Amino acid sequence: TESNCIAPYYVYGKDLWTLPDFRGCSGNMWDGQPQFNSVGRLRFMSYLKDGETVGTEYTGTEIRSSGPTYADMDYKYTSDCGSYEYTLRHVEFPQNDENRTYYTMSLKFLKDLTVKDVKNNLTLFSFDGRSEAFGLVGHTDENGVSVSKEVTKTEGFSENINIGNKAPYFTYYGLDNSSSAIMNFAYIMKDYDITIGGKPWNGNFVFRNSFKGGLNYGDLSLLEDDVNFKAGDTINIDFILLP
Repeated sequence: TESNCIAPYYVYGKDLWTLPDFRGCSGNMWDGQPQFNSVGRLRFMSYLKDGETVGTEYTGTEIRSSGPTYADMDYKYTSDCGSYEYTLRHVEFPQNDENRTYYTMSLKFLKDLTVKDVKNNLTLFSFDGRSEAFGLVGHTDENGVSVSKEVTKTEGFSENINIGNKAPYFTYYGLDNSSSAIMNFAYIMKDYDITIGGKPWNGNFVFRNSFKGGLNYGDLSLLEDDVNFKAGDTINIDFILLP
């Protein structure tokens, strides 16, 4: 069976949808094929400028291993504005309970770039449930303490949550449809190393929790206002994606 369906060049044009099928083994099998159901849509780096999304172009892959029990590969991108490039390292280990997919995002700025209102306009990672709404959301607070609450299901609702910098995470669970075969989802940050303006950054991360089109959306960003990224600045994040 398949754990992750990787679409490094995206699914429907430049929709940034990089993992169209992200599966664990406690979901239900699809009819007619040996595939567990998929948890949602997963996207990576982008930012908004004048209300328009600036995405990235896929530039190539290095495959270290593609065997049935161990996967290890890089896929690379350059921003459409030409200001930065990044690599996603995707790693899967043999596991007998669920699929934990390990990622490293390694980003380097090639030239200066100013991003306005970073906490709202820069996206390091994005998730939505694709076809199902979740009833519960969990996350760290600014001190690293776990918080859980019911999802606000008002169309257009959005909130920015300070999730700190001590192994921050966010998760959606408790599906409204009790008979659904979709699984829960979590983003768990292991470590980070970020340089902004040539200096180490040790601020907090922000989790943008929103509800639109009948779906939960969870985005990760930096809890910053306007930021002047300089050529040579870097964003390196190690994290786990868990269905």
